[in-house]
Amino acid sequence: MNNMNNMNNMNKMKNTSFLLKNVETFNIDDHFCKLLNYNKFVVTKNERCTNINYERDVRYMNLITTDECSNICGLIKVHPFLDINKTKELLKLLKINYNDYIVIIPNKNLNNKESIYLPINKKIKVLDLFIYFLDLNKIVTPFFFTYLTTRTCSEIHRNKFYKIADTINISDYFSYVYQDKRSYFDIMFDFYNYINIDINFLINTLPNIQDRSYSILNIFTTYTNIDNYNFFNIYNLYVSQKFLNMLHFLKTNIISNHLLDIQNVNSVQKLQSHVPHSYGNHISNGCSENTGLTYSKILGNVYKKILKRIKGETQNKDNTNKYTYMYKQNIIELLVCLYKIEINKNKTLKGLCSDYLINLNPGSFVYSKIENSMLALNKNIFNLDYTILYISVGAAFSSLIQVLRHRHYLYSTKYLESNHDKNKNVKQNEHDYKNTKIKEKKDLLFLGFRQKSQDFYFKDEMKSYLYFSYIFLAFSQDVEDKFVYYNKLNCNDSSRKWVEDNIISNNNNVNDNNDNNNNNVNDNNVNDNNVNRNNHSNNHCNNNDCSYNIYNENHFEEHEQNYFKMSYEQMINTLQKKKKIYVTDIILMLQNTIYDLLKEKNTIILIAGKSRPFSQNLIKTFADIIKNKEPNKNMEEINLFIKKKIDDFSIILESWY
Repeated sequence: MNNMNNMNNMNKMKNTSFLLKNVETFNIDDHFCKLLNYNKFVVTKNERCTNINYERDVRYMNLITTDECSNICGLIKVHPFLDINKTKELLKLLKINYNDYIVIIPNKNLNNKESIYLPINKKIKVLDLFIYFLDLNKIVTPFFFTYLTTRTCSEIHRNKFYKIADTINISDYFSYVYQDKRSYFDIMFDFYNYINIDINFLINTLPNIQDRSYSILNIFTTYTNIDNYNFFNIYNLYVSQKFLNMLHFLKTNIISNHLLDIQNVNSVQKLQSHVPHSYGNHISNGCSENTGLTYSKILGNVYKKILKRIKGETQNKDNTNKYTYMYKQNIIELLVCLYKIEINKNKTLKGLCSDYLINLNPGSFVYSKIENSMLALNKNIFNLDYTILYISVGAAFSSLIQVLRHRHYLYSTKYLESNHDKNKNVKQNEHDYKNTKIKEKKDLLFLGFRQKSQDFYFKDEMKSYLYFSYIFLAFSQDVEDKFVYYNKLNCNDSSRKWVEDNIISNNNNVNDNNDNNNNNVNDNNVNDNNVNRNNHSNNHCNNNDCSYNIYNENHFEEHEQNYFKMSYEQMINTLQKKKKIYVTDIILMLQNTIYDLLKEKNTIILIAGKSRPFSQNLIKTFADIIKNKEPNKNMEEINLFIKKKIDDFSIILESWY
């Protein structure tokens, strides 16, 4: 009898081996890129924006792909992977050999279109299946405990599983699972000695890994100039991750041994745009310096050939620098904040995707999709006749920065177009444009952060937008400077920056044919001699005897006070008694202005927060403001009014970042 069993087992093994030999092997690029229509991105930059000792880990990241990106208000949907070491540890405890290969065969009785997500009828390694597709990091559902009751021999644990699975009396589930945010990882680490589960069980009960959305920072009215682009960055798109890890290891060790011939495997990137304004250096204070690379002629030739293949021929084939200009944007900028919650003294919960992203080394790949965000649903956000009200907290502001950047681009383009009219005097154009800008209502920004010194992202860049926006800041954990009116703080600075970055620079680039450009420097001199740019700008203003200062000191205070219906001193007095100041406090302080904006048709309100309660609290605040101004209206009418604004996307809620 034993011999018969052994023979049967041998036959099964032979059949299995034969089956595996005749089945196509799983290929990660083919599955994600061809079958699931993801794009393959390579990480070229991963820099920490916050201090290493600060509790929040926020990263500025750049991802590159061969495909062109054109979404102005775009999202990148990232497909994260599980932690490989933690997954190996769990599979060991469950006595599952993670080096085995399996083939997933779909149930013929089911017609489930989502089954395409898993690699069907492909030979795949067990470890790869879990890491790429099965979400062990997700909070476990009550139904999973119902399944576990069939996989234990312990009556005590079976009864416990039944109690936790009870969806009517949820006290056990709440206290054991929900309160401590226990994941599938946690449950199996707790009960692996008392349950008997195999791969089939896990494939049929575990949830799939879901994509996470992040807002793209950059706008695609810009092009990207890549200095000393290394061909390895494009080569990354076509090689295995193991080989990339080896390259990263070699690069790290070469750098540590001070071999200066190869200083960096990754490229140095600079953003340039039709509006001469660079965003890359405004994310944080500690920006890394550009490191130049020197390549041999052989590497240079390979580099040219790869760029030709990926991006096509350029106009000037002999100039290597011309190959570094990409006609379409294919670099994605992200601001990624590690989602981290301290559950108790012994446990800290980290978000799967944010933890995955911040731990990626340059050269690592990411599978993602580019989509439009909800901001794209209202095209009037790029209509300069509309007033935009931005409300955001923390790193969620990355959802809205692209709108500010594009409106900045549109304002600057509008100014340039006015300068193209040769029949008008340039000085008169500038004077008319300045007066027009003073009369227009500006956008309003209400931003909340924890500490001014740590997580006020884009603080330098924001100075460039003060000419068309009022910016109010709340720092909830600061003792001093809890409330900051950024326009007041940077009044002179912003005017000078607007002149230098927009008017003077644009005149240098555009007004070559004008009769009044005798004092301008040509584009080559501007690019080759950036040190003298400020001196040239000042001389240009003096020689033309005109002022570009939109913040006219004689007009500034009066215009503000009329708009906000209170002075700056009254703002300070209103908020000084509060121990902590939040965004909603500033909104309530300026409720007269907010009420007027809510009632106007050409107002769009953009709200970005890390959670739904933040958005819900703001909607309630708007309702309270309307009720205070219109006491005769009942709350049902007010809520209907706000609902209509949400339905027609005059109020847009973004809840990812």
